[in-house]
Amino acid sequence: MRLLAPKLVKQLQGCKRRTLQVGGRVDNHATLDDLWDLIDEHGWICAYCGNPLTADTAAIDHRIPLKISHDSSKNNLVLACRACNAEKHDAPSMFWPVRWSKSS
Repeated sequence: MRLLAPKLVKQLQGCKRRTLQVGGRVDNHATLDDLWDLIDEHGWICAYCGNPLTADTAAIDHRIPLKISHDSSKNNLVLACRACNAEKHDAPSMFWPVRWSKSS
């Protein structure tokens, strides 16, 4: 079993809590394995600026904001640097192009 940095685990748990608070379903929530799948598919790279990430600089971001989508599934999550995540805030990713491609 691979271990994630405690900060990312806490962020993922926070996503689950906030999903329930906005009326989302708990069965539509990413797991630790899903987060590892994102890392395996795209590496430790910010989805928005392309800069390298570490466990300390990475943040979990919703492509479509949680308050709109109520979706914390793997398909709605990306890894972003804290700066991009803070600047994007609640904007949908259509205004922040995701650099990850399906082939990367």
